[in-house]
Amino acid sequence: MMRFKALYRLRLTSAVRADFYSVLASLTGTAGRIPLGTALVKMESELRKQRHLLRPLLQEVIRRMHGGRRPIDAASGHGGRTSLKLGDALLTFVPAAEAMMVKAGEERGDVSTGLKQAAVIATSQAEIQSIIRAGLFLVTVYAVVMVGIYYFYSAEIIPELERAVPRVKWPANAQAFAYVADHIFFFSAGLFALLAGVWRVFILLNANLTGATRNALDAYVWPFTMSRRLHCFAVLSGLSGFVKTGVPFQTAIDSLSSSASRYMRHKFQLVRHEIKLGRPDYVALLSCDLFPADRAWIINLYGQTADFGASLEHIADGYIDHLIKSAKKTTEIINVLGIMCVAALVMWISSALYSMQGAIR
Repeated sequence: MMRFKALYRLRLTSAVRADFYSVLASLTGTAGRIPLGTALVKMESELRKQRHLLRPLLQEVIRRMHGGRRPIDAASGHGGRTSLKLGDALLTFVPAAEAMMVKAGEERGDVSTGLKQAAVIATSQAEIQSIIRAGLFLVTVYAVVMVGIYYFYSAEIIPELERAVPRVKWPANAQAFAYVADHIFFFSAGLFALLAGVWRVFILLNANLTGATRNALDAYVWPFTMSRRLHCFAVLSGLSGFVKTGVPFQTAIDSLSSSASRYMRHKFQLVRHEIKLGRPDYVALLSCDLFPADRAWIINLYGQTADFGASLEHIADGYIDHLIKSAKKTTEIINVLGIMCVAALVMWISSALYSMQGAIR
């Protein structure tokens, strides 16, 4: 079951999740006015006909929201006691920030807005991933071309050179190049496994690591810096919805914390502590060190205004704009690094062949 969840989450991309949230928000909002349970059942029924990717998700969500039982009355969306809210039911399959938005909407009686906020997060992630994938595609093309060149040297050029001069008599630079060329597929597979492992470690640390080390990573190390700003957007959007409807600030923090990752629960705990000490809401919010200095001062000023909720929403939108710009800059850096690596490998080939001239003579 755990393996199924992991594999399914890989297929449940940001774009797919954004579509799901948007459609469900439309059905349950002022335009559709369909109760949440009924909307889920109707969506599941429609997607079953198409064998859509979202169908297993909806089946599991409906099951969890009815205490592990299927709904008795599909027309009304009721059937047995509800054991989980939608945000809690989604938590296993979607990022915690998105589930947190949905849960926040449910807690304040406006699930449609919560779904819209989750859709904004998923859409932003999809756009960021698309930008970065475009950069990675070019780097991948560079890598495939270089692997092909090294393999060609291993299969065609190096054997001819060995016939002229035994490899043991080659210069050290040429011997190292020949060894890498002969094992290029092994090195490529090892590099891919290393990158996959690093990404897996990032996912685990991003959800669980806290403390001074995490604060340093959030401030200086990509992709933690990007993840930090996504969390900032999620928190500000969720809080703005609560505050604008008159929900007490601490109640809003408690609600967001209930469906958050370990990392965010730690941040919310710091905020709670400051609230208990009698600090103003905006001061307590800034105490958790989640918000970068370039935006923290804005929160500090807006926190003293009469409409704190609307101000939080405005600040949240700024984080999304910054994330898109940051993703584009990251792509540019990736492309430059890719070109530099290709240039270095070509220079190595040239230097190895040049050093071979002396050995052949």
